[in-house]
Amino acid sequence: MLTGTFTVTVTASNSISGKTETRTIAVYERIHDLHIYGDSQVVLPPGSGTWGLAAGPDQFPLDDIECVWNMGANLADTTYNVTLLDSATPHEVTFSYGTTSALRETISVDCSNGISSQSLTMDVIFLLDTSPQTCVDLFIPDAASHIYVVCVVFLD
Repeated sequence: MLTGTFTVTVTASNSISGKTETRTIAVYERIHDLHIYGDSQVVLPPGSGTWGLAAGPDQFPLDDIECVWNMGANLADTTYNVTLLDSATPHEVTFSYGTTSALRETISVDCSNGISSQSLTMDVIFLLDTSPQTCVDLFIPDAASHIYVVCVVFLD
């Protein structure tokens, strides 16, 4: 399918008169096969990660779509105008978290064009580093689905 903005001219006439109309139309590709990827764990504080969208095998190239990222429940949305998204050109964002009281956030991205949209989500788990030089925190789930933070200290 050919996508883009096109000018269409139509002329209708008979033996008495004629009329010509010119219109500009936009033809969009349907958004239906995008995949979210990125860092599923972020070490805090401060923590940053990279997330992105990739076109799946059934997605034709997308031109000029809008993607709105939400990096957590209490954070503002960020809108990106993506000029091209195809199998060779992903759309990536980098985000930095400060301190947070949550152990997990669900990030989301909603991409749309004039005829379609697709929404995707991904969970991000925060690992708390309480002593940047000597300690790495690990989440260890127990059988009752509680999460404990265990600090492993490395001694020289």
